[in-house]
Amino acid sequence: MKRITVLLADDNRFVRREFRKILELEDDLEVVGEAKDGHQTVAMVNKLRPALVLMDVTMPLLNGLQATCQILKAFPATKVLMLSAHSDEAYIANAVNSGAMGYLKSPTAVGKRPFRDMLGLRMRRSRSVNGNASLNALS
Repeated sequence: MKRITVLLADDNRFVRREFRKILELEDDLEVVGEAKDGHQTVAMVNKLRPALVLMDVTMPLLNGLQATCQILKAFPATKVLMLSAHSDEAYIANAVNSGAMGYLKSPTAVGKRPFRDMLGLRMRRSRSVNGNASLNALS
């Protein structure tokens, strides 16, 4: 079975580490890299071509919204899920307007509550004609 590749993009090491721990528990997910700013994220997407980017909204050098726009322009099949400690509707609207498929409060906003409880997300997969799995959406 082909695994869904994920790139973690957040300037907070704690957030990246905790997301990695959770995602590595899933047999069909593979964390292929971590980025600490927007420029690094765009470069890593170009190199690694992950199916999904978990992207912090507020990162240095190039914020997550700008990085998302650049990534989706070059790689429209890439899915981006925005992360932020902010729950303000303006942040959510900006994330969606940048092309992100969704918005999730990051663990820095919820303390050290278990990520499994916080995520509440499952990836839906589909099979192509050749049997390879692909990421369709998060629900």
